[in-house]
Amino acid sequence: MIGFFLFLAILITGVSVVAAIMFYRDLKEVRVWHDKHQMELTVEKDKTARLDEQLKTTVIQLDEVLRERVAAAEEIDKLNNKYDKLFHQKKSSEVRVGKIGENLAPFLNGWPYDPNTFRFIGNPVDGIQFADDKIRFVEIKTGKARLSASQKWIKDLVTQGKVSFVTFRIGEDGCTLIEDEMEI
Repeated sequence: MIGFFLFLAILITGVSVVAAIMFYRDLKEVRVWHDKHQMELTVEKDKTARLDEQLKTTVIQLDEVLRERVAAAEEIDKLNNKYDKLFHQKKSSEVRVGKIGENLAPFLNGWPYDPNTFRFIGNPVDGIQFADDKIRFVEIKTGKARLSASQKWIKDLVTQGKVSFVTFRIGEDGCTLIEDEMEI
């Protein structure tokens, strides 16, 4: 019986040794896996930290670009406002010069007609010049000004001979329009 217990003790000791060896080997594999995993985690943490830094740098750069764009947009608005103001001033000056030119033209040395027979209308044409042999609709332009649509329309009517003379009579019996049937 002692032999059996001795055998059993040796067997248990052997099994314990084998179990201890297997446990140690498994523990070693677990440690290797743990160390490898820790190394991978460290690498990933480093990558994440670098990416976080890059992201922060990019956000700072984007913020700076955004501030620059806002400042540029504000400057463009200021310049547009300044341009609009100058443009309106120039247009206003051109209109004033045009009005002055319209009023002075018949009295300038280059005016080819008798200024005493010119009559200002103002709109849609500047005036009518009466001469012994002809009546002229006159539009006075300064600078690069061009005929308006209504002025072109009037010019076309005159060119096509669609001009007539009418008499509007006011009397005790009322008013009467006498229109020549014949176009001039």
